[in-house]
Amino acid sequence: HDCELEMELFAIENQVQVENQHQKYQQNHIVSHKNVSILLSKHLLCIHSYCLSLHILYLSLFLPIFGIQFPPNF
Repeated sequence: HDCELEMELFAIENQVQVENQHQKYQQNHIVSHKNVSILLSKHLLCIHSYCLSLHILYLSLFLPIFGIQFPPNF
């Protein structure tokens, strides 16, 4: 009954388990990163469209003061 061998086997098993856990964690981490970036891009898109509508509102309010019609009537 080789105690050292058993310990080595146990250590190897443990190592494999740790590596598996690490891989799982990394995959989850990558997935969550993807989700976050998707959320962020959606959020930025919302902010962007909001700013754009504000900008258009601003233009339509202030440009007539300078005799410029907005939106231009073709």
